[in-house]
Amino acid sequence: ANSQDYYETSLIKASDWALSKGANVLSLSWGMERDGYLHIMDKYYDYITARPPYPIVTKSAGNTGGRITTPGNAWNVIAVGAADDKNTPTWSGDIMAYYSAYIDPISSHGDREKPEVAAVGSRIKSTDVISPWVPSPEYDGTSFAGPAVAGEAALLMSKNSTLKQRPEAV
Repeated sequence: ANSQDYYETSLIKASDWALSKGANVLSLSWGMERDGYLHIMDKYYDYITARPPYPIVTKSAGNTGGRITTPGNAWNVIAVGAADDKNTPTWSGDIMAYYSAYIDPISSHGDREKPEVAAVGSRIKSTDVISPWVPSPEYDGTSFAGPAVAGEAALLMSKNSTLKQRPEAV
């Protein structure tokens, strides 16, 4: 499911449609406000994750180099930062990518940490966005890291179906 615009109503309709078709995992690669506060879209995703079918929602943290973008501030959304693996065979040189959002949401008790996880988001080879679709230059962004984590969540749930009813375990 996707939306042709960034209107909240369109984004909600796309997510609702996907859930009505049986989606267990939603991967969000868009962002709105980045002021650290909870907004309506954060609240919407918190609402749907707490009710059947208990979808897992991953959200690309944002390429702000600062605050996480909405709806990544939601309590029940997995915000995904981007790691830069430096194309080395070991983890010793891996770092958080300079562009990845990392600043925790505002909290009265300072008890919120985002992103919850990071995945490779630097030097990604993909098809181009225009015809002839041949391999393009390398891309960077949390929009590449988020779907990797969504895929991992789907694999976990396919291996252990009880996780579909226990999103907090994922």
